Amino acid sequence: MFDKILAFLLKFTHYEKDKKIFRKERWAITKANILGTEYKIFIKSEEEEPRLKNNWGLTDVYTKEIMIANDCEKETDESCRNLVEFKNKVIRHEIIHAFLYESGMKECSNATRSWVENEEMVDWFAIQIPKIVKVYKELNILWKMK
Repeated sequence: MFDKILAFLLKFTHYEKDKKIFRKERWAITKANILGTEYKIFIKSEEEEPRLKNNWGLTDVYTKEIMIANDCEKETDESCRNLVEFKNKVIRHEIIHAFLYESGMKECSNATRSWVENEEMVDWFAIQIPKIVKVYKELNILWKMK
């Protein structure tokens, strides 16, 4: 499973501003195949998606939608100046949630608020995977994806 997560997240590691993912459209901006399940990724305002209040993104595993707050594109006191990298991190974070759910880890975690939903752990994966991949590439130990 890790190889599929890694391959998918690599697509969002170095996205540029002019790529499709950064357009401010109100419909699905892209789709992601998460372990055979199609998720749609949206950019939405808090008014369009009230669950985004106090969140940069969310993953709805029942509708198979990932929503990114359009505030991610605006510099605020709580954001950073490199908004492209910040938005990439938010997208990677939400994709990790989707992978964990689709792989059955949520049901297997045996807790009311499971470790799979632990934001610190999910952030760790979202932040560290690009660095891990870089080391794998430098050592030429990254397996070939089909």
